[in-house]
Amino acid sequence: MAKAIKKGKGTIPDKLRDQDGHLVPIKYIPEHDLRRHMMVTDIITKANKVSTVIRAFKDYVVSETNAFVEEMMKEGGIEPDKFRGNVTLYNFEKSSKIEVNNHDFISFSEKIGVARELIDECLNEWTKGTKKELRLIVSKAFKTDKRGLLDTKRILDLLSYEIEDPRWQKAMEVIKESISINKRKQYYSFRTKNEQDEWTRIILDFAGIKSIVK
Repeated sequence: MAKAIKKGKGTIPDKLRDQDGHLVPIKYIPEHDLRRHMMVTDIITKANKVSTVIRAFKDYVVSETNAFVEEMMKEGGIEPDKFRGNVTLYNFEKSSKIEVNNHDFISFSEKIGVARELIDECLNEWTKGTKKELRLIVSKAFKTDKRGLLDTKRILDLLSYEIEDPRWQKAMEVIKESISINKRKQYYSFRTKNEQDEWTRIILDFAGIKSIVK
């Protein structure tokens, strides 16, 4: 078993493993490298402890707010699974609030290609007037980004156009059928009022921490 040696505020073994997996006696390691090793190890250890606390707190927040909102939906005669809105929860004097924002990640099935073909049939006949602008809008809607993903908002915007052509209407139905919500994220914001009666945010940036609560 490696012997622990005190160094600064902490202790380190008499040998450290390098990036290649080799054990190196600390007597051969420069003092600067040892101090850096101790600092980084100490900070990462504390960061992991803080992360554990934040993760537990997020699980608590998700569990409590989900249960409250679900009960609120049921009391209002709304099916909780179909609720997609955002919620702001206040304390009684409205000096503190929790904002729960829901964001759905939408993707499209292979049917989206069928919709594009139907739309192209319409556009090929609409060669005059403002239809040229519509062709540009449609082209932008179906343009993919660097990851090969479609612009969800622009495609969904096509559904708002009031065009009576049966082929266009069929294309819109196909787009609706191709929509798939593959995951959902919730974002939480905590705010309290200061002495000037202004909302100030409590910084708890745990959006990237995955909660175990569903």
